[in-house]
Amino acid sequence: MTTLVGRTCWGASTTADSACYKQTEADTTHVTSTVFSRGWAALRTCADAHKVAALAPGKPCTLTLDLAATDHAVPAGHRLALIIAGTDRGFAQRVADRPTITLDLAHTSLRTAAVGGSKALTAALG
Repeated sequence: MTTLVGRTCWGASTTADSACYKQTEADTTHVTSTVFSRGWAALRTCADAHKVAALAPGKPCTLTLDLAATDHAVPAGHRLALIIAGTDRGFAQRVADRPTITLDLAHTSLRTAAVGGSKALTAALG
């Protein structure tokens, strides 16, 4: 929000409260996408979420990642995207030595609940 110079008054002021306030203007930006859920995983806990174990280079690791529950209306014609990143600055600490991770997309899936458009969502995800 940006505070403007002008003031607007509603009704009469009292000794305890002014009826006037400074005008404001919303700072807006046109965006083409919206992040509406996030999930994080510590890959060093691939085998067991409660035990830290070193990953073996070249050995597959199956990981189930739960996203934060959310309620979001996706307009008709819009698409969902699953973004996988090595870090999430501001939400997760960066590791000192970043490993290379290869995803097996043929064995990657996304399951989500849908209301109203579940048939279209299932078809789109394959």
